[in-house]
Amino acid sequence: MDKIAVIYYSLKGETIAPGMKIVNLEKGHTAVAAEFVQKAVGGELIELDTIKTYLKDHMKMIYEAKEELENGIRPELKKYPDIREYHIIFLGFPNWWNTLPMSVVEFLKHCQWQHLFLQYAYNVPYLSYT
Repeated sequence: MDKIAVIYYSLKGETIAPGMKIVNLEKGHTAVAAEFVQKAVGGELIELDTIKTYLKDHMKMIYEAKEELENGIRPELKKYPDIREYHIIFLGFPNWWNTLPMSVVEFLKHCQWQHLFLQYAYNVPYLSYT
């Protein structure tokens, strides 16, 4: 039986909702999507969390994220999940500046992907638009 991980990065708090309204979320959009994926396919739900705390004001936070992207700053994670035991990995993240957040880049660069060999094709990303 394949061992599945549903790994995600998500921010809760202030965000933009449909109609460009600012709302305060107890759970981020990608966290909700990750729970949906996990219920559909099973596996272990693993949240990526940064040591750094982002600004609470969403409009200021998006420019903080842009600065990370432009300068190649990869925020360190509190914990790096060991992916070696999984056969299938679903990776979820929000769309920041039309790409993945730099914290997710940090996770991807830290992981040892070689062991997946042909099963690498089974890694399925999903993302949320806010």
